[in-house]
Amino acid sequence: MTAFLEALQAVSTIAILMVVGFLLQKTGKIDEKISGFISFFVVNITLPCSAFKNITTSLSKENIPEIPLYVISIIVSQVLSVGAAYLMTKIFKIDDGIKGSFMALTAFNNTIFMGLPVNVALFGEESSLIVLYYYVASMILFWTLGIRLIAGKSKMTKVKLPPTIYVIAFSFLVVLLISYTDFEIPSFISKTTSNFAAMTTPLSMIYTGYALGNFGLKNIRINRSVSLGLIARFIVSPAIFLVIVTLLPISSLAKNVFTVQAFMPVMASQTIIARRYNVDDQYPAVMVAISTLLSLIIIPLVKVCIV
Repeated sequence: MTAFLEALQAVSTIAILMVVGFLLQKTGKIDEKISGFISFFVVNITLPCSAFKNITTSLSKENIPEIPLYVISIIVSQVLSVGAAYLMTKIFKIDDGIKGSFMALTAFNNTIFMGLPVNVALFGEESSLIVLYYYVASMILFWTLGIRLIAGKSKMTKVKLPPTIYVIAFSFLVVLLISYTDFEIPSFISKTTSNFAAMTTPLSMIYTGYALGNFGLKNIRINRSVSLGLIARFIVSPAIFLVIVTLLPISSLAKNVFTVQAFMPVMASQTIIARRYNVDDQYPAVMVAISTLLSLIIIPLVKVCIV
């Protein structure tokens, strides 16, 4: 019970930030223009700064050899999740208009806007580096396979990896430079990146709350497709991932972080991607809303199970 209450308190902190974003949307303080700025600011500034800060302060040359193991295992688990979702679309005859979104939401979850702040709340700042491993693997696969699943037969345009991926690669080089030379990161850079990094969690959760408010809770309808989507996101994919994580020779903290991450809600940007390629965006929007709300209940229960 103590573990559950501790997890509930950690998630409650996240939930309060979401409520703030929800109320700001309902009172008109955050509109599409402001939410667009928040999303841009997090993805292009605070998150890259967070990645740089956490990698350069937490990673050492001794940790680098383990990175391929983490990245490959995550990619494998997500590919298997896509395969399982594909079988579900055949067995349950999922409508063609949402097949791609169904497969994408099964494999790809909200790594940063929910995953990062929740894991930090549950396991401390040291968990953020492990979340970034997950983020790198997930983003590589999402921007190569996931986006094509969502777009379906729509005409694809060339997509770009988010800037955080490039910052992570650069940060690894900085770590090597620090490890083998006398180089030190100037203090003004460290302080600046730390200040920007501190904004990631509150802005991410406020944006998530805005998204829920913008969609409208009254628009949430649970039908057959939504129910199957929730089963895929919270049961099928985590089951696949947990089997793989159990077999990995990694630290208990990494296993705990990856386990919690496996139960994160649907990736918030999936609705935007669907709209961009003129496919059904209502289904992923409903799945983002419902899975986000459910995760506030599921995550404390998961935390109890892994204690």
